[in-house]
Amino acid sequence: MVEKNMQSDEKQAAVPYFIHEGDMTRMDMAMEKLQQTSKDALDKMQENTKQMKSALLIVCVTLIVAVAIFVAGYSWNNSRWMEYTKALQAEGAGHGDQQTEIHELPDPGIDP
Repeated sequence: MVEKNMQSDEKQAAVPYFIHEGDMTRMDMAMEKLQQTSKDALDKMQENTKQMKSALLIVCVTLIVAVAIFVAGYSWNNSRWMEYTKALQAEGAGHGDQQTEIHELPDPGIDP
């Protein structure tokens, strides 16, 4: 009868071992899936980072080109304006009073 009890105890002890092994196998499979998911997420983040760097580079280059175009246009417009004013001054140098008929009047607040 003691042998029967031992065999039943052994059977009872054997069942939790197989349950434990099954649980451990499921946990190992879950951990492998989790590791693969993490690896995939990191790979995707690295790919997105590369795309963001290239987009940032494009934005910076576009901004620099736009500023260069603005500065070149402003300089060109300024030089054209300076040429125009010099041409006007040369054209009417010393003849301003005759052309516009404007004469300087004395300041009425000063006593002669």
